[in-house]
Amino acid sequence: MVAKNNATPQEVNATSSQEGTFIIPNVPPGKYTLTIAALGFKTRILQDVTVNAGVPSSVNAAMQVGGATETVTITGGGGELLQTSL
Repeated sequence: MVAKNNATPQEVNATSSQEGTFIIPNVPPGKYTLTIAALGFKTRILQDVTVNAGVPSSVNAAMQVGGATETVTITGGGGELLQTSL
């Protein structure tokens, strides 16, 4: 999983647990683009995900079975937030 800050060139990488959860500590507040990839699944891109200061956030991203060359792009965070720990 890669979280890219939309306002800066900052990118943060994370590896999920066996359950598919991930934690990225100390992420500055702002809008992010998340790219989630897993073997045997379509790559999932969530754009404009909002992270607020001091508030743990989460995003639910159901993965679709498919090849690594297939991509699902979601635009507009729809209120979904990145799981963070501060």
